[in-house]
Amino acid sequence: MVARIPPTGPARSTGGNPLKESPWERRSTRWTSGGEDRFVLHVEPDLIVVDKPPGLPSVPGRVAELKDSAISRIQTLFSDALVVHRLDMATSGLLLFARGPTMQRALSKLFEQRLIEKQYEAIVSGVPSDPAGTI
Repeated sequence: MVARIPPTGPARSTGGNPLKESPWERRSTRWTSGGEDRFVLHVEPDLIVVDKPPGLPSVPGRVAELKDSAISRIQTLFSDALVVHRLDMATSGLLLFARGPTMQRALSKLFEQRLIEKQYEAIVSGVPSDPAGTI
């Protein structure tokens, strides 16, 4: 399965996958993180894509200082948003949230089966010995 953000066409249903055969709803919603504007990059009936800034936990932590999180912020805009995966607090990048338990199970299964690929980029000092690699 390939998802393009922003999408280039309608969502496709593939046997048992709860994606709907409806045009993708494109919307950009602003939210604030420490004075910086951040965006909900993509919203459709079954999922939400968010640009998570560094320093913000994906989910709330146990201590009071870590109660603010990407999921708590996104649920103020979309009460049906559920966590599918997480990024480390120091990591910025795209976070995918399901809208409802059916899509959460479907997306979680795709992550578990490694059918959704994650790609990380790093800013480094100097020149790496290899132009690409796997960690």
